Amino acid sequence: MLCRERPRAYYNRFIYPIIFPWTEQRDMMAAHLQSYGIGTSRHYEEVITGAAEHYGYEGDCPMAERKLRRALIIPSYYTLKPKDIKRIAQFINEGPLVNMDKG
Repeated sequence: MLCRERPRAYYNRFIYPIIFPWTEQRDMMAAHLQSYGIGTSRHYEEVITGAAEHYGYEGDCPMAERKLRRALIIPSYYTLKPKDIKRIAQFINEGPLVNMDKG
């Protein structure tokens, strides 16, 4: 069920992040998708600075910060057509998920 929106407002309720093992892999995938005209977002990183500025967060959740820094949002809104979903999935599956040993 979709909630009613105010006039001239749009809410994207379908945001599903992909968490990558390393920030570098996330950034490589974002660049790969962008090269095919598929936009992505990394806005979860802003949560860290926003929480510090507005709520007094002092860095005491390092595990959450690591996950936020590795999250990539791909297009996943309800008006995507099946052919668009297949195209996005195809380029994600073909993407540069290289084995980056950080040991």
